[in-house]
Amino acid sequence: MLSRPTLLVTGLVLTQMAHAWGPEGHAIIANIAAANLNANANAEIRTLLAEEGYSQLKDISSWADQTKNAATAPWHYVNIPLRETHYSAERDCANLGCISAQIAISARQLADTENSHETRLTALKYLVHFVGDIHQPLHAENDNDRGGNEVKINYFGKQTNLHSIWDGAILENALGLKLGRNYSFNHAKVREAATTLTGQIAGNDRSTWMSNGILGEINSIAIAWAEESHSLAQQAYAHLPPNLDSDWNSDYQQTAWPIIQTQLQKAGLRLAELLNEIIS
Repeated sequence: MLSRPTLLVTGLVLTQMAHAWGPEGHAIIANIAAANLNANANAEIRTLLAEEGYSQLKDISSWADQTKNAATAPWHYVNIPLRETHYSAERDCANLGCISAQIAISARQLADTENSHETRLTALKYLVHFVGDIHQPLHAENDNDRGGNEVKINYFGKQTNLHSIWDGAILENALGLKLGRNYSFNHAKVREAATTLTGQIAGNDRSTWMSNGILGEINSIAIAWAEESHSLAQQAYAHLPPNLDSDWNSDYQQTAWPIIQTQLQKAGLRLAELLNEIIS
């Protein structure tokens, strides 16, 4: 792994609220998942969504970001130290305050039909979002830099940070998307992107990513997802060049986009399989 580069940025660095994948990425994952639900899961999810006037999974995919507060913010990530190789519950997830633990909690709450519709819908909102978040590599690491938020860079002319380009800039550049005011986006173009990404999933990958048995092993599987993302986060840092020349943005984009594409596809299919198992 390359040593972490020193990144010099001139001018004012604009910060923004971190939305893993951005709302476009979360909607893509939700759309991929929705296209792979079985009939029972699709029907019950639509019933739950209708309780608050929603009709599709994408409608709730960014709810957990919109309602984030000091108590729930740590649920969106897990701070596995960048140079470590494995997750440690004691070190990385005290008091269940991390994403892998919250995925398991939300899955069990949704699966319990004795819970109220309100409780199950809230669990669904968290689950849809957190399965997306855990597949964003920089939500599974920390290098004493707030998950890359403090690694300041200029990416294709925009002053930003490493975390943010993995949240949205790389995806937006690859798919021709642009986030508007108040996090608005082109829903038709995002739906089209989800359809394209779904169609590009190889049969063997589909079978592997949707293999049965996720719910029964959700504690260990959520940790495995986090460790998988953590290894990709190491690559995200390693591929930053020690000296930023005029061509580094394009090279980095070409390296990072295939990783992000696969993570979006995995998240969508894994979310679908988990929901299919919860609502059998």
